[in-house]
Amino acid sequence: MSKKHLIRFIVMLGLVILCQIISYQSAWIENNYSNGIYPAFSKALRFIFGVFPFSLGDLLYGLIGVYLLYSIFSSIFHRNKVKKENTSFITRVLKKLNFLLLCYLFFSLNWGFNYYRQGIAKQLKLSKLEYDTADLRKLNEKIGRAHV
Repeated sequence: MSKKHLIRFIVMLGLVILCQIISYQSAWIENNYSNGIYPAFSKALRFIFGVFPFSLGDLLYGLIGVYLLYSIFSSIFHRNKVKKENTSFITRVLKKLNFLLLCYLFFSLNWGFNYYRQGIAKQLKLSKLEYDTADLRKLNEKIGRAHV
C-alpha cells in the first residue's frame, strides 16, 4: 500500500467531512458562499469558458463517468495487466476513492453548496399561509380561466 495515496485519501476525506459540516450552516453558505465567493468565481468561469456554446461542466461530468466505467471494466477484465503493475488492491482502491473524493470536492466548491442555501421564503421574509383544498380549487379555477 502506498503511503502517498493513503495520506491523500485522509486529507480529501477530511475535506469532504468539512464540506458536509459546512452544508448544515445555511446562513453561512448564503452570506459567504452564495453572495460572496460564488458570484466572483462564476463570473471568472463565464469569462474564461463563455466562448463555448455548450456546458463544459456537463462535458466534464460525462468524461468522468466514462473514465469511471472504463476504470471499473478494465479492473475486472484486465487482471493480468494489473498484476504485472505490482500495485496492491488497496492502492488501486485508494486511487479510485481519491478520484471520486476529488470529483465531489470539485462539484461542491463549484456549485454544490448552492443546494444548501436558505430557502426563498426565508430570503424574502415570507410568512407561511394556511390553506385547504377549497382554496386550492379556487386558485385552480382562476388559473384555468386566465389561460382560456
